[in-house]
Amino acid sequence: MSVYWYDFRVRGEPFCPLDAETGRKPQKVQLERPVLDAFKPSARFHDAVDWYVFDKKLRLLALDCIEVALRVDLSRRLGEKDPFSYLNKKTNM
Repeated sequence: MSVYWYDFRVRGEPFCPLDAETGRKPQKVQLERPVLDAFKPSARFHDAVDWYVFDKKLRLLALDCIEVALRVDLSRRLGEKDPFSYLNKKTNM
């Protein structure tokens, strides 16, 4: 569930991390706001669960679409070989 809680966490003050190689401020400054362990006051567990349920339904819908597409492709290929191939147990693709 931590993925669904991520957006509800408080962010720290912006800072510019030092270059790992030189230990100095980089040429191109990119401010980062670290994610803290605290949560926003408006965060509710129910909101994270709603995100989880939405994500699960979306994944299941995508898998259903992929399954239907595979069945259609298989049926089309078998139909090209023999229109009654579903009746013939020896039909090879």
